[in-house]
Amino acid sequence: MRTRLLITATVLVAFGVASASAGVLIPPTLILGGPEYQLYANSNGTYLGWTQNSTGRPRAFHAYVSIDSGQTKNRINPPGTQGWFGDIDNDSNEAVYQQTDGAVSDLYVVPDVSDPSVQTGLAVPNTTKWEWQPRLSDEYVMFAREYPRLDANRLFLYDRDTQGLTLLRELSFRHSLFAGDVGSLYATWTTCRRTCAAWIYTIDTQELTRIPTVNGKHQYAPVVDEVHGTAYWVRSGDTCGQNVGIWTAPLDSLSTPTRIGALPRGIDTEWKASLEYDTVNGRIDFIFPRYNCRRGDANIYELQGVDTLP
Repeated sequence: MRTRLLITATVLVAFGVASASAGVLIPPTLILGGPEYQLYANSNGTYLGWTQNSTGRPRAFHAYVSIDSGQTKNRINPPGTQGWFGDIDNDSNEAVYQQTDGAVSDLYVVPDVSDPSVQTGLAVPNTTKWEWQPRLSDEYVMFAREYPRLDANRLFLYDRDTQGLTLLRELSFRHSLFAGDVGSLYATWTTCRRTCAAWIYTIDTQELTRIPTVNGKHQYAPVVDEVHGTAYWVRSGDTCGQNVGIWTAPLDSLSTPTRIGALPRGIDTEWKASLEYDTVNGRIDFIFPRYNCRRGDANIYELQGVDTLP
């Protein structure tokens, strides 16, 4: 088991120079730095959303959005609560996040992050149980829910039109289950026990695919580019920051991936990555938290131009 799993699970180039198709490693670019601990970031090309852990009050997590990469930021969760940013829709300014207040954890949608004061609780997903890890698209919300009496975590897909719930995965607390991303066609997640595995779920056909690995290496943080039918994920060795690379492959050829990024020894990622569709520059960027294994903190980076927009 990767060493960092034991820590994280408890708290939960210029464009045109390098690209995935060229098979050249793309250097990571810092888009949001500390000293705070930044994680779980998403961008829709206009707004950036993320979770921040205060250095002055460690374990005080709050969800933020910004239109200029953190220079002017707005906190989403109200005073007296903690918040974990979930996702922002690529086609709008709609976002979803997890809000906690003591022993209560529910999911909230912000229709327009330019005004975070307007929020709506998700009536169907929210119960008296612990709901967390929300992900959002026009059609779906994916989220996790804990069942302590059953010793189980469950990952659900909520149809925003029909209000139906689909159980995607159930694992005991001896495993770790991390939501990845959801779109119109695919949902992704990571499971870990002795080994971490990255999964892709085809929503229409209910087909579940495990991304093939090599020599039992850990794979995590999968995300699908539905425009090109391409998957991206992270692969590493057994310890935090060991041989960490970012890989990509077409969905119909997952067994022959290309490495497009690499991190120094002692540097890893968190369990969730995302894609930004940058229409201004005509490119797709891979966004991820760059985790320092020794210090136990992270900042937000991206690989710019992993693919081009049509």
